[in-house]
Order: sequence, then C-alpha cells, then structure tokens
Amino acid sequence: MKFKIISFLILIVAFILCIYANTYVAKMQKNRIDQHIDEKIINNCKDDEDFCTHLPIVEINTHGQIVPGLQKENEMIVADFSLYYNGKTSNRLTDKTQLESKIQIKYRGNSSLHFDKHQYLIKLIKENGNEKSESLLGMNEENKWILNGPYLDKTLIRNYLAYNISGKIMEHAPEVRFCEVFLNGEYQGVYILVESISRTLTEVTRYKPNWSNGMSSYIIRLDRYDENSVMLDNLSRYSGKIVNSNAINILYPSNKDLSDTIVHYINEDFSQFEKALYSYDYKEYEKYIDVDSFVDYMIINEYFKNSDAGLYSTYLYKDIRGKIHIGPVWDFNNAANNYVEEIYSHTNFLFQDKAWYNMLLKDEKFVNKVIKRYHELRKTYLNDDYIQNYIEDTVAYLGKAVDRNFEVWGYTFNETHNMLKPEERNYQSYEEALEQLKKYLYRRGEWMDANIETLKQYCHPSVNKVYEGA
Repeated sequence: MKFKIISFLILIVAFILCIYANTYVAKMQKNRIDQHIDEKIINNCKDDEDFCTHLPIVEINTHGQIVPGLQKENEMIVADFSLYYNGKTSNRLTDKTQLESKIQIKYRGNSSLHFDKHQYLIKLIKENGNEKSESLLGMNEENKWILNGPYLDKTLIRNYLAYNISGKIMEHAPEVRFCEVFLNGEYQGVYILVESISRTLTEVTRYKPNWSNGMSSYIIRLDRYDENSVMLDNLSRYSGKIVNSNAINILYPSNKDLSDTIVHYINEDFSQFEKALYSYDYKEYEKYIDVDSFVDYMIINEYFKNSDAGLYSTYLYKDIRGKIHIGPVWDFNNAANNYVEEIYSHTNFLFQDKAWYNMLLKDEKFVNKVIKRYHELRKTYLNDDYIQNYIEDTVAYLGKAVDRNFEVWGYTFNETHNMLKPEERNYQSYEEALEQLKKYLYRRGEWMDANIETLKQYCHPSVNKVYEGA
C-alpha cells in the first residue's frame, strides 16, 4: 500500500512538472512580427533635419578602438551601444534612447569579413563585464545579436524575406528587424538586426549538470572546421558524407559547460540517427528525427536556391524531451543566384547531394512528404502573389532608407566593384537588383511546380536496389 501511495505521488509531481514546462514554453513563445506590416510608424521627419528615420537607429561607439575580426578572430572589444526607437513616430539621434548598454563587438562572417560593409557580432554585457540578456525591438531576450549589413545583396532584403517566410513555415526561425546604424558617428546604412542561434530561439530545455546524468539538450552546427569549438566525432565524419574541410561543432551547451560525458552523449545520440539513416532501414531513422522539420528545411532552401544550406551554417537541435530537428534556417546572402563565383540557375535541385538528404531522398515516404508539403506551401506562403507582394511591401516600407544606404554604398554598382562572375550578372541599380530577385523567385517556383515530382527518381528501386540488396 505504501509503495502505491509513493508511486501515485510521483505521478502527480511529474504531471505538475509537465504542466509547468509547457506553460513556461508557451510564455517564451511570442507572436512573430513582420516589421513592415505590424509596425505602424507615423513618419514626421522634416526635410531640413540632420538625420531622421522611421526605422530604429543603432549607434555604436568604440571610443577610438578598431573593431577586431580580420586578424584577431577571437578577440572582442568593449564599446557603447545605444538603441533609439519609440515605436510610434520617427526616430532621431537626439531622442531618448530605448536601451543603452555596454557591448563586446567584433566583425563576423567568412567571405563577408572582407566586404567594405561589415557584419557585426555583439554581446550585451553589464558594467562589470558579465553577460546580460535584453529584448531588442520586441524580439526574444538574448545576450548575443547579429548586425547583418547587406552588401553583396543589393536588394537589402534577402535575409529579411527568407527568415520571415521561414518563420511562418517552420517552428523556429530568427526574428529580424531593419535598422540604420551609426559607428563612431559615421552613418553605415541599412542593417538587419538578427537573433542569434541559441537555446532561447530553439527553446531547448536548459542543461543542468546536477540532474542531467550525462544527457543534455543540444544545438550543433555543420560548418567550416573551427579549432575553437568542440567537434563531434560522429558517423558522417568517417563516411565521406560531409565535406572534408567541414565538421559538426557543438554550439550548446557552451564550451565552458561541456564535460566529456556530455560530449560522448551528443556524439552517440546523433550517430544513432546517422547509423539508422545509412542502414537503409527507413522505419528506424524516424525514431530519432522530427521528419517534418527536415521536409520544411529542404523546401525553403530549395525554393530560395540557397546553395550554402546543408553545407555551411546548417544547424540542428534536440530538446532533451524530443527528437532531432534541423534548423533554424540561416544566411540567405547567396540565395536566388547571388553566389559570387557561380551561376545558380532557377532549374535543378540541390539537396540530393547534401548531408543526410542524400539518404533521406532514397526513402519514398520522405519524398512523398516533400512533394505534398511543397504543393501545400505553394498555396500559401510560397505562393507567387504572396511572395511578390511581400517583396514590394517590404521595399515600400524601407522607403527613403534605401536612398540613404546607397548614398554611402552606391559606388558598389560601379563596374570597378563588380563581384558576381561573370560580369553581366552584376546589377547597375537598386531597381535592377530588385527585379532580378522577383523574376528569379517567380521562375524558380514555376520550375519547381513542373519538376517536383521528379524527386521520385532518387527513391526509385532501380536506383537503390544495389544498396538495399533487392
């Protein structure tokens, strides 16, 4: 009898904890904001004002220090950060700030490190140097933020468009806000403030070493080899399915919280999925992954023809209570035929050669899910009219901020600064760049409509029988 009472009490406590966990997650979730739709700003700027904008203003003062990142990859300097935004009328540098904070800052990116218009990684800190988290412009409370400076993307909107569309399709995608940036008193143009990939964004349960017993939620990233990160020693590393110069590194828990036990657990847990996948047992791999996330991730990146996805900046996460998800999506600078060294036609698929997808697409059930989901999304968020109107409305919202941006960066339209190869791919004006994006996405959708069923070739028995022993 005593044992039954104890068991009953344990069940009650477990039930209460589940309710609390679900309530906590629900509180963390916020309605996603489309800045150009949801923020109704009364523009009261006057023509004779020094600087006035309907967009939020970010001001950074390094006090004469040079922002590191080009040579000293791991060093950050301390600077002052000010955010001007009242949410009702136009913003000015003479207004009261919405937020002031000390930050650590450095340049970020790979090829973009060498662009004239830099991207920045910033970390909010207290006066004593400890990390702090803040909600910026209505986004999730976070310590780490990205200031993405569209440079190669002359439309200024690729990431804003792709992240917001992805946020309507997938469970998690970075929130973004347009802003205008000043660095040490000099105007830097239009930027996009972006949530970083973190535990907050993915909503994974926090790692607590005192009760986890070697298990943990985790976030991992497939990207270029990074000697400063802890790398997975997983199956794909030895199978040749991942490019030799790449690796999967652990993003969460952070290096300082990782133990050998936790690293071993993540290695084994992720390799379980890979072993099941590469064994051609199509019923087994579904035990380990959220299949729908892999379907949506593929469709989004195929539609935007994002060649980096599945190769670089590819994130996966697992809550300790659930399965492995792929995502959030990341980095669409090169998408829609904006890749520097190579033309990416609106035709052909990409993912049949990507890590994990080269096996997933051998599974007829997975392929049918992709096809069905694609047709559903073409009626809603990937519908031609929806996408084209979204682009036009976003540009209309930016308004005069586009002109201000290209007063600084307009020289990049000159032939001497052509970056895309071959030469004829470079745009001569903002309007031309915008037209290219709109036409490309229209043609991409048209081609995918006509060819989505051809994905079945990758799961056809005639292709796979040699591997499956049929």
